[in-house]
Amino acid sequence: MAVRGCRRKPCKGGLVPIIVRQPKMRSEFQFFMSENDETEFVSSFASLADALKRESDTQWWFCIGDCRVQFLRSKLSDDQITLGRIAVATHGTGEACSRGPLVEGLFKKMRTWLKKRYTNRLMAENIEIPGSATSYRLFWLGPDAAAMFRNGRVTLRSLFSGPVVFKEE
Repeated sequence: MAVRGCRRKPCKGGLVPIIVRQPKMRSEFQFFMSENDETEFVSSFASLADALKRESDTQWWFCIGDCRVQFLRSKLSDDQITLGRIAVATHGTGEACSRGPLVEGLFKKMRTWLKKRYTNRLMAENIEIPGSATSYRLFWLGPDAAAMFRNGRVTLRSLFSGPVVFKEE
């Protein structure tokens, strides 16, 4: 916590400091996105950030000042889509984050937008372990990715060629 100013009302020992809470958010949101889902998502939020930096083909950053939201893109092949995510950490990273409240607000808007448009009725199963299917509500499926999956064009996986596949309930 940081002290910013003092109240004018005196009390024992002088003025009372006003405590300003520093942002403390660590969160992620995982999804399956097709290229069309991604284009819609990025175009909806790029203008709300100071910059959109592309660190690699799969890792992008929505930057506000010295703070940022990670956008780890879903990897796509002809027949597979892997998990992607958005993530934010405004403390504990060893980096300064003076615009924490703004980047936290951006992350919350992104998460809300995704939850309104995506579905989270998925089951994960390790194909090497029969009967291991488990229902999860933590993974979200974009509308275009869902259409591709339902048409049998793609498999949803946690990792390319990994044993864990996802199915709709």
